[in-house]
Amino acid sequence: MIVCVHTPISRHRNMAMELLQREGRWYLGVKVKDNIPVSCLVLQGNSDTIYRCVNCKFVPETLCPLECRHQMCEGCFGTFTTYICERDQTVTRKESVLTSEKRCNTDLEAFVLQCPSCDQKRDYPSIKKHLQEHFEANEEQVRASEHLENAEKLVDDHPPSTQSHKDNLTTEQPDMELENGAPLVSMDTSGDEQRKENDRGDASGSKTCPLCATTWDKEEYLEHLKACEERLTKCSECMQEVKYKHYGNHLLECTKKDDKKKSDRTLTCAKAKHPSFGNYGNAEDTSERRQKVEEIEALKRAIKALEERIEHLEKPLVKIIQKLRENAERR
Repeated sequence: MIVCVHTPISRHRNMAMELLQREGRWYLGVKVKDNIPVSCLVLQGNSDTIYRCVNCKFVPETLCPLECRHQMCEGCFGTFTTYICERDQTVTRKESVLTSEKRCNTDLEAFVLQCPSCDQKRDYPSIKKHLQEHFEANEEQVRASEHLENAEKLVDDHPPSTQSHKDNLTTEQPDMELENGAPLVSMDTSGDEQRKENDRGDASGSKTCPLCATTWDKEEYLEHLKACEERLTKCSECMQEVKYKHYGNHLLECTKKDDKKKSDRTLTCAKAKHPSFGNYGNAEDTSERRQKVEEIEALKRAIKALEERIEHLEKPLVKIIQKLRENAERR
């Protein structure tokens, strides 16, 4: 029986696929009819280095380039007008990259996957065709399997970014912006009403957990949410296991450390280019020494500006995390 990964409806509209880790093994949620993901064991392929969407962390078939070196899935790309990359804070405006050529995710095509129904081992293009044929022949059985309890074990180890197209929070909350007044991300408003209807839960009064996407009755929801916040997940930057409730603060610390390393590498490169860097007593030319001092001062100013930029980004991110928790409790 094929086990389908239960994900929010808003994500089903995105052709990108979740890459999950469970018990030391990687699973790829291959999309079949109506974008229903089928969890397939990855037998061959580098799951750590495969290109993922920088925003939602899913694995897409097609990659859309940003102004920086990172790339985005078509689902996320279609929802933003202005995007600030969470990795290096580069600002990308959609109109400036619309003419850029999209590229295929060749790493994905090299994946060898195992069918969960018949254990056949095929590369990604072949397994996708195989699953689609199987789905058409066993559609009712496959759809019913979405509600099995063992599907809950395959929960995404990478929580969606606060800029994800899963929730259009950045356009609905007036205080989620940078101190200079620029929004963290500007999203298109198409489909907002549909997303709101999905977030309200079904007519029976059930609620969906924002962390693991499972549905609970109102009486059990808050108790589950508290327990879910204690669950461990892997940081998308350093792969260290942290609790969901500490994930936002941990990610900020990881970003600071990464930016500090970049600054250190800049200083190292400057020393490599100028052997006399820092050793002015042996320099014969006074003007050359003065130039070295100016370079050091310029580097210090760049580091200070980078630290200030991190501080500007930290406050709105903390606000976003607080709003997410408040919204979850109100539900």
